[in-house]
Amino acid sequence: MTVTVSVGDRLDSREQIAGIPVGGVMKEVHNPNMWQRCGENSWVQVTESLVDPAHPFTMPAAGLGQYSDGDFALGYNQVHWLPPKDWKPPIESLAQFQWRFRTNALRGACENGVGLRVVWSGLKNLGLSLDQWELGPDVPITTVDQMPEGTTAYVGDPERPESLGIFRMHNGTWQTIHQGRGLDYVLRIAYLPGSSVTETPAWLTTPGTDDDVTRIAEWKGVAWREGQKVRSHTTWCGAFEGILARVGVTAAAASRTNGISIGESVTPAQAMSLPPGSVFGWWAGDQFAIYRRLDADPPLNPAGTERVCGHRGDGPALGNFQRNGMRYIAHPSDERWDFQIGRLHTWVPLFPVGTFFSIGRESTLYHVARDGRIAYHDRYLVHPGGQYSPADFTNAQVNIRFFVETGATS
Repeated sequence: MTVTVSVGDRLDSREQIAGIPVGGVMKEVHNPNMWQRCGENSWVQVTESLVDPAHPFTMPAAGLGQYSDGDFALGYNQVHWLPPKDWKPPIESLAQFQWRFRTNALRGACENGVGLRVVWSGLKNLGLSLDQWELGPDVPITTVDQMPEGTTAYVGDPERPESLGIFRMHNGTWQTIHQGRGLDYVLRIAYLPGSSVTETPAWLTTPGTDDDVTRIAEWKGVAWREGQKVRSHTTWCGAFEGILARVGVTAAAASRTNGISIGESVTPAQAMSLPPGSVFGWWAGDQFAIYRRLDADPPLNPAGTERVCGHRGDGPALGNFQRNGMRYIAHPSDERWDFQIGRLHTWVPLFPVGTFFSIGRESTLYHVARDGRIAYHDRYLVHPGGQYSPADFTNAQVNIRFFVETGATS
């Protein structure tokens, strides 16, 4: 629900805070502290000069945000300034969004007691390790980042010493130099030993373009899928989706690639537009087939796919693609995916070794062992032999989950 706010309104609900547009400013009722929204769920502390209505474009870039909507206690702040209705905020660049995602992920891990090793690994896979970026003054970091000895960082407003906290890294911990404000999850670099960068890096302040809007939408899907891998290795349960949603990374964001959602029927041309490794399913009557997008030049066929498994049928062979009825069922990086097909005892013999699946509404995972029989899953290891035959599950519907190994086509 969107709430419209006006200057002077006391902020007594989360909906009111969320209703402040990018560029808007809230202020503590009884103190001069002010914060400006510089992006989705992203705030930075500011001074009056930065919120002069005559100079709206002096607002900080979204990547500089140190606070989220949930950081502000209800009833303590009021709307101080709103940008003109015809004002358009600067577009966030992909780099700024990626860094904001990084900060949010590490902060969320700290808030929920999640082991950082696996989170750092996931961030590295996304290209978000500290050593993969140009660092310099004002770049946001977290208190758990492993910074060089002597790094100096701050939190708060440099123009107001009474609200400014300054800290220095010493022997792996942050020591307080000036405590107008206490140590927070997110700091901004003031001095980085050994660095030749003396100005705020351009990637953090240069506005994005319309292309960045599209690139961010695509990257949110990449980030969601990597996050799912992190989640599967931690106890980050109910809080996980809420943490990522703070920066707009959701299952819905991950479901679209090149404008195509998981589950949609695709033409061969659309299949060709999706990344290599994408998975497609086809099901008609008592026949099914599963296809994978190849990275081949020239492509094997108009869809660029090969058939992994399924029926050939008594009539024309299904071949390596379908002109009609193929559905997009998995992105290449998806560890789990669902494709509900028919009766287990007639279809499982066509699955390649290493296919994992569930039955009906059960959550138990089974897989095709190396002898062609069915075994329980065991940390996604393929067993040499199974305990069951397909005939043991005569009346069950099967949901194919994913392939651990790709077998020969049937």
